[in-house]
Amino acid sequence: MQVSAARQRLIIPKGKNLIGAFHQPKLVVIDVDTLKTLPQRDIRAGLIEVIKMGVIRDEPLFERVEENLEAILNLDDTTLIEIISQACVNKAEIVAKDEKESGLRMVLNYGHTFGHALEAMTHYNRYRHGEAVSIGMHCAAQLATNLRMFSETDFQRQRALLKRAKLPITFPTDLIPRSVM
Repeated sequence: MQVSAARQRLIIPKGKNLIGAFHQPKLVVIDVDTLKTLPQRDIRAGLIEVIKMGVIRDEPLFERVEENLEAILNLDDTTLIEIISQACVNKAEIVAKDEKESGLRMVLNYGHTFGHALEAMTHYNRYRHGEAVSIGMHCAAQLATNLRMFSETDFQRQRALLKRAKLPITFPTDLIPRSVM
């Protein structure tokens, strides 16, 4: 369920996104039949990009995911096409305004800073990318809530949806949080 980024990058031993290029897609394909070949874990991990878009930009999209989560996880064609299309429209609008990620587009990194650190700490083999981003979103939201930059209500809504989607939200206890810094 990855919503295309128009940014290609490599994962190298030193980390993610250190080498890459920007190239706008000529076409975005939403193929729900391909989604039906994936394990449920990958469906849930991919859904994080849609949830993220709902949190950062499109509350009605977030509400649609809240209201239709079971249909989404059961891979209902109509529901999937609707939410993925809306997430793509949102992303395209952001990317069109900031093609080279010099300002507005950085909002698309929500959850990714913590998530990329977590992926690196676990050598990219414990979590799917979307699972790491889910934990990252929860960490970022908790920090923002503590700093009074994110409402407690919105924090609880995000937390509840991530839990309902069976996405991880807790930083693994076997990792020393200080090593994230």
